[in-house]
Amino acid sequence: MIDAFILEKEIKPAKILATRRRIWADVTDPTKSDLEKLSRAFPLHHLTLEDCSKTGNRVKLEQFPEYIFIVAYGLESGKKGPAAFQMNFILGKNFLLTVHKEKIPSFDSMKSDKIRLRSLLSKGPDFLLHHLMDSEVDLYFPVLDEIEDQIDELEEEVYRNIDHRVLGRLFRLKRELLGIKKRIAPQKEVVLLLSQKNFPFVSDSSSAYYRDIYDHIIRINESIDDYREILSNTLEVHLSMISNRMNEVMKALTIVATIMMPLTVLTGIYGMNLAIPESHFDFMYYIVLFLMGVITFVMIIYFRKKRWI
Repeated sequence: MIDAFILEKEIKPAKILATRRRIWADVTDPTKSDLEKLSRAFPLHHLTLEDCSKTGNRVKLEQFPEYIFIVAYGLESGKKGPAAFQMNFILGKNFLLTVHKEKIPSFDSMKSDKIRLRSLLSKGPDFLLHHLMDSEVDLYFPVLDEIEDQIDELEEEVYRNIDHRVLGRLFRLKRELLGIKKRIAPQKEVVLLLSQKNFPFVSDSSSAYYRDIYDHIIRINESIDDYREILSNTLEVHLSMISNRMNEVMKALTIVATIMMPLTVLTGIYGMNLAIPESHFDFMYYIVLFLMGVITFVMIIYFRKKRWI
C-alpha cells in the first residue's frame, strides 16, 4: 500500500510524476504492483527496487545520480525479546520514499500529524528523513531499559540463589544484545556520512541534526557494551559460585569419607569370620562402638582446629 503526501495535500500515486513539489511516499508491505508504480513515478534503479522487495539486507548507504538509498533498522519489544525490522529510505532532491514490510507506529503518527508533516516537508525531505530516523533510533532506548531491568533482576538472583536456569537467561540476554549491536553499529557510519555537509541531497542546515542522531547511536553502542560486560561479569560470578559450591560438597564428602575410613577398619577387623582373642568379653561390642565414637569425635575436633569444617 502506498501513502503519498506533498506539501499541502495528499496525492494519488499515479500523479506523483506530474508534480515537482516536495513529496513523501510511504510504502507498507510492498507488492510487485506498488514497486512498479514507484519505478514509473521515480527514477529508481532496479537494484534499489530489488532491495526494497527483500528483508534481511545489511545496513548500507548507496549513492545514485538522482537519489541516495539507505537501509536501516528499527527495534521494538516483543514477547520473545527485541525484534528488529528493516526500513528502506530513498532520498532525492524533492522527494523521500520509505519502504518497509511491517507497519511502523512512528511513521503512522507522522502521517496523521499533517501540521508537523507540512512543517518538515517545507524545510526539505532531508529534514523529514532526519525526523523519521531519529524517532526510530530513540526507540532503542526503551528496549535497552527493559534489558537493563532484566540484568538487574538477574544479578540479584545470581547472588541470592544458585539456579542453573540463570545460565540460560544470561546467554539469552547476551545473544539479544549482540543482535541489537549488529543492527545499530553499522548505522553509525551511515548517519556520519549524512552529517557531512558536502553530502548530496542533505542540506547544510540539516546536517547538524544528523550529528545528533550519530551521538544517540554512540550512546546506544556504549550502553550495549556496558551491558555485555556486566553480563560477562555476572556469568563469571555465577560460575565461580557453582564452583565454590561444588568444592564445598566435595569437601564435605571427603571429610565424611575420611571419618569413615578408621571406622571401616574396625568393623572389618571385628567382622572377620575368625576367632579374635577379646571376642569372648561380654561387653566387647559396646567397647568397639565406644571406640568408634571416640575416633569420630577426635577427628571432628581435629578438622575444626584445622578449620577444614
